[in-house]
Amino acid sequence: MDWNQAYLDKNTPWDKGAPSPVISELVPEIPQNANVVIPGCGTGNDVLAIQEAKPTLVTCIDIAPEAIATLARRFERQPNVNPVLGDFMEYAAEHPSSADVIIEHTCFCAIPVAMRSGYASASATLLRPGGKVLGAFYWMPRDTDDITIGPPFQTSEAELRTLFGLWFDIEISVAKVGFPERVGREFRVVMTRRPNVNDEASLRSV
Repeated sequence: MDWNQAYLDKNTPWDKGAPSPVISELVPEIPQNANVVIPGCGTGNDVLAIQEAKPTLVTCIDIAPEAIATLARRFERQPNVNPVLGDFMEYAAEHPSSADVIIEHTCFCAIPVAMRSGYASASATLLRPGGKVLGAFYWMPRDTDDITIGPPFQTSEAELRTLFGLWFDIEISVAKVGFPERVGREFRVVMTRRPNVNDEASLRSV
């Protein structure tokens, strides 16, 4: 999938022009003065909701230059918004334990399934102990249980607990809000990063 060409062609059905209702519902989970990171941020719709939490910094990461350019213009008068053209996993490796919150909306479902373990590991690397992944995860974007069809690629509660459970305490429920065509097809997820001291013990128990 050529994501940048999709933005250039304005062929972006995932871009609703407004924040995800699930993300908006999760805003109270964001502490004030937080360092927030949004992987696969697109044009920044979710930033509109996140700013209500008064974060110190909102780092918006995407691999599509056109999306980042649009976001930069959109929020040029909001100095706490930091557009980054690049790869989320590379960013996490370069900025360990630097974020308080990761907002997941349309990144996890867009990357190849084989990259998901790397996404989970990167999230654990980037967050400080006690930090959170707050997200809307697509569990049934299509009427099929074939995980290989996409993007968007669907997930399951079992997969999320397997991928992230090494580092996170996880709360998952089917979201009760959403864009009309997505209601009942997204998970509302809150993952809390356990202290680093638990990582070695967790690894030994696997």
